[in-house]
Amino acid sequence: MRYAIISDIHANSEALVTVQRALSRLYVDKIICLGDIVGYNADPDFCVKRVCNFADFVIRGNHDKAVAGLVNFNNFNYSAGSAVRWTQENMQFSTLQNLKSLKAGPEVIDSFFLACHGAPEDEDTYIINSQDALKSIYYVKKNFPEVRICFYGHTHIPALWNEQGRLLPLADSYTLEKGKLYLINPGSVGQPRDNDPRTSFCVFDTDRWTHEYYRIDYPISEAQAKIIRQGIAPALARRLALGL
Repeated sequence: MRYAIISDIHANSEALVTVQRALSRLYVDKIICLGDIVGYNADPDFCVKRVCNFADFVIRGNHDKAVAGLVNFNNFNYSAGSAVRWTQENMQFSTLQNLKSLKAGPEVIDSFFLACHGAPEDEDTYIINSQDALKSIYYVKKNFPEVRICFYGHTHIPALWNEQGRLLPLADSYTLEKGKLYLINPGSVGQPRDNDPRTSFCVFDTDRWTHEYYRIDYPISEAQAKIIRQGIAPALARRLALGL
């Protein structure tokens, strides 16, 4: 079985369409979305409808919750908060209802791996350093002893942590050790933050127990133009080209 893992699309239809086309050539069996379909970019309705149509499992992110009115977003920075307000004012009612219906993580997928937006112990918490990773690994081992892979998003930075809390060097492909627990972040489809502006996702193969990262160019200038045209914070357009 081949699973595609996508996360943090953030209403970037240009990036999403690029990834979907790539996945059609990679022969994946199922697609898992780790949340934050909306926010920052200018195509929330398109992205929510597209993801809910082609993904097999979808969980919510913090921006999805904020736009749906499920949480207060006063702690968001100015750009993020203004994008949430713009999205609420411009999104169709049916799309808002779809966001409200998304499940919270963590969610066990097909009995053997875990999907969450942030950390498995708290969907809004970032996994940034070794201490964060070890806390999440302990939580998964205690509460989901059958799980060996935990996929998470939220940071917009691709990462692979082993069960000792060590961040492994990024590579296009890894052969994982069966019986060991890993935390894996696929990076962000719509707003990468690792100084690489290309869209990011991963594919996990359960037969070979391999994990593959993919980075693909997409028409960034088109996404930027939409942000500017819609009057969303200009800083959000600039950062797309920088991968920040």
